[in-house]
Formats: sequence, C-alpha cells, structure tokens
Amino acid sequence: MSFPGSEGERRRAPRFALGLRANLRERGDNAHILVRVIDISPQGCRIEHLGGKSLQSTVWVYLDKLDARCARVVWNRDNFAGLEFETPLHEAVLDSLLGAARAMGEATASELHDIAKRSHSCAVKAREAPVSKELRELAHDCAVSALERLSRK
Repeated sequence: MSFPGSEGERRRAPRFALGLRANLRERGDNAHILVRVIDISPQGCRIEHLGGKSLQSTVWVYLDKLDARCARVVWNRDNFAGLEFETPLHEAVLDSLLGAARAMGEATASELHDIAKRSHSCAVKAREAPVSKELRELAHDCAVSALERLSRK
C-alpha cells in the first residue's frame, strides 16, 4: 500500500508501507542491528532502529531473504533514518518484499500510529534541523496509513 500524498516532487517512485523486520550492518562492523523497515520504494527505505545512535554514511541492509543491499544514509535522527539504495530494487524484488510483508501480516494501524507519534516527537526535538522535515513527513505518512487501515475494517 503506498502512502497517499507521499509522491511529492522529490520522490522518484511511490513508497509502500511495509513494517518488515530486517537487519542492518554498518560498513566495517560485523554487528547486526535489528531494524523495522517502515516503508520502501525501489530507490530506498525509511527505517526505525534501536539505540538512537547516529548511523555511518554507508550501511548494508538485509531485507528478508535477499542478499545484502548497500545503502547510503540520507538522513538520521534518534531512532529513524532514511536510506538510499546504491542500486535500485528491481520491480520483481520489490513485489516479493511486499508479498513477504503481507504473508507475515502488515503493520497494524496501532503500530503505524505509534511510529507516527515517535517520529513526530523526534521532529519536535529536531526543531529547525533539516531532518525535522523528513521526520514530520514520516509521522504524517504513518498516521494517514493507520487511518486507511482502520477505515478498511
């Protein structure tokens, strides 16, 4: 499911709500970090990770059963980050990830609402920092998607 209104002028492709668990590894470090992929597009994804530490500029993302994908950290604040894949996902790979997420159960409206609250709180703390806009957009997208899922019930 794509987030309505998220195809703003900066977006090259629509994003799809995901809620998939994945692993991330920073370049030069063997330790894996558990992350939640909040949404995804062929060009990248937005994630929530534990620890709140700033991520290095390049990471490896392990999505479902796929090989590791190299990604650039575009923005990072507290537990949220935006990643851009070095090589865009092929449409069939994206479809497979979306299918795997559906099979495991989509993120619930409640989970999306919680992510919206946490990302909004981070945006408020970030105030005028450039990343504040990204966090506000993430909060909005998750809130809208939560409402859509509630209305489908």
